[in-house]
Amino acid sequence: MPATNGDAWGLAERLATELGVLVSPGEFYGSTAAGFIRVAVVQDEDQIAELERRAQNL
Repeated sequence: MPATNGDAWGLAERLATELGVLVSPGEFYGSTAAGFIRVAVVQDEDQIAELERRAQNL
């Protein structure tokens, strides 16, 4: 998913500190993924819906 203003590291830090969500900056997966984050969806649907609700307030 594209990072805000192309700052994958900043978005990853913000998601971790404000929502407790860990993601990977795209640069971990090569230079073509710069400016993106990678999200592994491994929670049940209720928890994902709650995250979506909380993330709208960022």
